[in-house]
Amino acid sequence: MYIDGFPGRHYCPRMASMNRPAYRAIRTHSPRKPVIIFVSSRRQTRLTAQDLMAFCGVEDNPRHFLHMDEAEADAVLERAADPSLRLALSFGIGMHHAGLTEGDRRLCEQLFHDRKIQVLVATSTLAWGVNLPAHLVILKGTEFFDAPSKGYVDYPLTDVLQMVGRAGRPQFDDSAVARIFVTDAKKDFYKKFLHAPFPVESSLHRHLREHINAEIAAGSIASAQDAVEYLSWTYLFRRLRQNPTYYGVEDTTDAGVNRHLSRMVMDCFAELERAQCVEIGFAEGSVAVAPTPLGRVASQYYLSATTMKTFADRLAAIRRDRLTCDLLHLLSEAAEWSELPVRHNEDLLNRELEREVPFPLARGPVDYLSPHAKTCLLLQKHLVRGVLPCTDYTTDTRTVLDSSIRILQAMVDVAAYRGDAPAALAVMELTQAIKQAMLPTESPLLQLAGLSPGDAAAIAAGSGLRCLGDLMVLPDDELHAALAAAGASDARAVDRWCAGIRALPLVDVAVGAAATSADGESAPLDSLQPLAQYSLAVTVAYARRPTRFTPPAAEPGQAYTPRFGKTQFEGWWLVLALGDELLAVKRVSMQGRGGTTAAAAAAAAEARTRLAFIAPADPGPHPMRLLVVSDAYLGLDQELDVAVAVSASLEQQ
Repeated sequence: MYIDGFPGRHYCPRMASMNRPAYRAIRTHSPRKPVIIFVSSRRQTRLTAQDLMAFCGVEDNPRHFLHMDEAEADAVLERAADPSLRLALSFGIGMHHAGLTEGDRRLCEQLFHDRKIQVLVATSTLAWGVNLPAHLVILKGTEFFDAPSKGYVDYPLTDVLQMVGRAGRPQFDDSAVARIFVTDAKKDFYKKFLHAPFPVESSLHRHLREHINAEIAAGSIASAQDAVEYLSWTYLFRRLRQNPTYYGVEDTTDAGVNRHLSRMVMDCFAELERAQCVEIGFAEGSVAVAPTPLGRVASQYYLSATTMKTFADRLAAIRRDRLTCDLLHLLSEAAEWSELPVRHNEDLLNRELEREVPFPLARGPVDYLSPHAKTCLLLQKHLVRGVLPCTDYTTDTRTVLDSSIRILQAMVDVAAYRGDAPAALAVMELTQAIKQAMLPTESPLLQLAGLSPGDAAAIAAGSGLRCLGDLMVLPDDELHAALAAAGASDARAVDRWCAGIRALPLVDVAVGAAATSADGESAPLDSLQPLAQYSLAVTVAYARRPTRFTPPAAEPGQAYTPRFGKTQFEGWWLVLALGDELLAVKRVSMQGRGGTTAAAAAAAAEARTRLAFIAPADPGPHPMRLLVVSDAYLGLDQELDVAVAVSASLEQQ
């Protein structure tokens, strides 16, 4: 074990002063054995790999880290999607972090495991998630930039132990070396820590709200006593007794520990109640707790109670004349974005990005080091298909897009809980726009890959068609002629557009002629009882037909989202509304249904469901609407009229 001290409180952005001794350590301790270098950020993986390649360039054999012949190396490089990774692999250096695609990460893991490449530069997440032992492990610093505190903070000691533990597994190696680069001020601390390790402490008390809320929503906890008993089976309970000072326990007796747990539970209940996630009452002389719809939504989508309260409070204030702007700001304020990395000096990049996006971050002062501000900027750059300033922002955008769909679906459920149909439909439209990387106000034709705004305007002017649905029902020859009206010089481009149109789903929607009451009896839609609960049967059926244009290869039900970057599957929201009041909403998934082949088109896939609603109180006709809203495409939504009439009650007669 080597602990190398470096002067100074923090390291320079590239930490290049550590790259040369790291390279020397590889040449000294591990000339042909596997090496893992742990760095603090995704950017550091790329910059460290670049410095190592520069050091290799002055050697007689620049590719001495690569243990493959030329033909095999060429085949491997073709599989790498990231250009920086492709260059590094050509020198026998791999990179591993959450911003790479899954295929690139798997490729690096396999090459390193098979000893095809000798060096792997990774973030600390690799130490926990992948079993890749090495002969030499290098920790290039023990600090990382933390945006919320706007400074550098130390790695958790458990992370340091986990990273060091990658060196020298008994079944793989009979000896190993670990080198830790730290500032001089911390050198003695790490020496003492490594020779007399600290115990592992629990972090449950820092995230207790989310755990307790999930158990309440699942029905496992119904009272304060249930919550205390739940905690008594956790690791936190064991550490409370063994290290009470760490957790703020003043009285270490059994009664004192129980009182401390009871205070934790009641504080947690109070926070969840303020977030409108639980309801607190009293039953049989004890504190009882029950989940609310918002609490169930938070549990279902793995969101924090803070996010639920933000959505519930702010959705009502969304302005109808600036829906996209306000919803983007609300989405970026979710507490889950607080973990998005904001690196050193990225406030300058964020300030420049704000000048290039359609919506400003705020009217007042803006914290450009805030992960929420960065999230809003990345989402807007994605919607306008803008160029990002660096590779780090590209990988961060993938992270934001992965989580944004889940958070937007939760936002739809919150709007449905409030009965706000316009807000729910606006969130659904934003979901479509994010998956298609375009603003909701743009032409739906821009969903076709390679089609420009000028092409879309020319198609609309030349064909006279009103919407995307009109193009979808045209025969092949007429469709080709309509798209050729854009004046594309390349006939293959028109064929690609036609194939993109044919990849879109033709959907037939059928509504039952009667409603089913809560006791299972069928009732005509024109004679419902006031304030009675009913359910309406709805069938969504795919009806793709054979075509001479070959749509992009896809799994059954896979959505055509060429700019999203991750496979998505088609789904449809069924929204039953009466005016602006949302009565019922349900999302049906079409994953595994239908498909793009002629055989699949011959047998239309169906999804059947029922929408539960409460009949209006006033007698007479009530013109309801059934909106069928795609979660993947703009311009394919349908609206059906549902004629409902409520009979007069006996009292009214």
